[in-house]
Amino acid sequence: MAFDLFLQPHSSNLQPALLQRLQEAYTTCKQLHLALVITYHYGKLDDNNGSQERDRILWLWKQVQNSFRNKGYDSLFFELYNEPILGSTNWKRDIGYIVSGLRYEDTSRYIL
Repeated sequence: MAFDLFLQPHSSNLQPALLQRLQEAYTTCKQLHLALVITYHYGKLDDNNGSQERDRILWLWKQVQNSFRNKGYDSLFFELYNEPILGSTNWKRDIGYIVSGLRYEDTSRYIL
């Protein structure tokens, strides 16, 4: 998902219609006995904007995670960031921060 294309105007809040469509995709996959991987594409995280951007990414994922609370632990997976373009030290720091923030609210979700 290119989450940034589905934000409410002037905010980092996802459009409710996107969350509804993700729910529909999950329901369809579940009916077909398929797993669903939701992946964040086209992020802007880099070596120069780490703390501000990682907070924003965490907020995006928290919205998705909250919409799937208590659902799909065996068949729904979150790939937090596709193809990062920052150095390995910064990547480890930033992705660790995001994972910790999500784990704080949901310890059972599979995260890729």
